[in-house]
Amino acid sequence: MSPETAREMPPGVQVTIKEPSERMPAPRAGAASPAAAPALVPPAASASRPNPLAQPKRAPAPVAASVPANSRTRPVDSAPAGRISQPIPSRTAAMPPVRIGPQSLRLAAARGSPVAQVEVASRFAKGTGVAKNLKKAAEWYGRAAAQGFAPAQYRLAALFERGLGVKKDTALARSWYRRAAELGNIRAMHNLAVLLTRTGPDSPDYTAARNWFHEAARHGLADSQFNLGILYESGQGVRKNEAEAYKWFTLAARQGDGEARKRREIIRPKLPARSLSAVEQTLRRWKPAKAKAAANRAGQPRGGWRNAELPGAANAASPAIVAQAQKLLNKLGYNAGLPDGKLGPQTITAIRRFENRTGVPESGRVTPALLQQLGALNG
Repeated sequence: MSPETAREMPPGVQVTIKEPSERMPAPRAGAASPAAAPALVPPAASASRPNPLAQPKRAPAPVAASVPANSRTRPVDSAPAGRISQPIPSRTAAMPPVRIGPQSLRLAAARGSPVAQVEVASRFAKGTGVAKNLKKAAEWYGRAAAQGFAPAQYRLAALFERGLGVKKDTALARSWYRRAAELGNIRAMHNLAVLLTRTGPDSPDYTAARNWFHEAARHGLADSQFNLGILYESGQGVRKNEAEAYKWFTLAARQGDGEARKRREIIRPKLPARSLSAVEQTLRRWKPAKAKAAANRAGQPRGGWRNAELPGAANAASPAIVAQAQKLLNKLGYNAGLPDGKLGPQTITAIRRFENRTGVPESGRVTPALLQQLGALNG
């Protein structure tokens, strides 16, 4: 089925699902006719080989009739956040295979660094350095996800949704998407909203979908902006508001969305001059909300994998204790940086240099034993 195909449904609106592209935002090709009924549409399929972590192209979702204004809807996703139908591995593990990357990466992942574990999982998923193994990828994503690392939760959800490396479980996928979304992962917000528009054990919940599309849209995700425009234009899950639809279509169009541009031009003549002027003023002032970096980014930390944060390492000592260790390290010539109480890459490197030269196993952490040894050497 073509990504642009919509099913004919009994009374209601034709809806298909628009997914975020691997790089966001990205324009979509092959837009539908402007005269067609509003549709939530996925981007055209890429001609290149799909990334195993790219979002699945979902089939068109049936749509129920518009929700009456006085009806009750679930305020949040009905999938219980605590539901775990499959066991999640412990956060620590044996060393990953040698071919998957440098020892610093492998050691950090084995010790429980969620950032390193996501990197190992991604390499298994893509077949980088090792044979492609989605089951292993799911295991390593699971370790990081269980520690509350949003990028891992988002990727694990995608695997559960598609049944890659794990048994397909849409409810569990929705639960992991929700966890990641609540931590601030923008693509998880979008995909959770997508799942809420689909039929299944529960009826589509367009009100909850609208809320999550709005969260992703206000952070600048073009596909969510388009979908939000559709909901406002059609009155699904929200009171019909063509001025709001015009606003969100315009924001998506600014990012190269041709279909959003067409729908905006259809709505423009319908708006009273005063409403149109007010929306245009809002658009001139609009800026995307700042995304939470920790919830949306993964990859090698500054200073290399040796500086990958271990579980609880950043909070193992108070800022005052860290500052004391920095001062003592600086006096001994280890250049821990300004004594600001932050356990950053420079301080971690200084601690490890000190530990290496004194024959102590490297940890990069501020501990009572470290402070005692530093104090003794400083007299």
